[in-house]
Amino acid sequence: MEKISLYLEKFKNLLPYEVAVKKLIQEIVFEKFKVKIDTKDINLSGRTAYLKLRPILKNTIFIHQEEILEELEAKLTQLTQSRGPSQLV
Repeated sequence: MEKISLYLEKFKNLLPYEVAVKKLIQEIVFEKFKVKIDTKDINLSGRTAYLKLRPILKNTIFIHQEEILEELEAKLTQLTQSRGPSQLV
């Protein structure tokens, strides 16, 4: 009889959608502004991300919002295609 862990092995690399989006936002902000933000400072509600940051950084992100959203969408599409839709829960 095989162990259940063998069957659950394929689920080990699943990444919850919310965690994936937070990590991508974190990466994009670092790439564009060289500022590290913690994922706990990012709250998602539906399709809206709320950032707990200093006002100057929030304003800078708001000014570049379109660029950030385009890059986020491209990276999410790439992630979904490379892992398959079932890899994001």
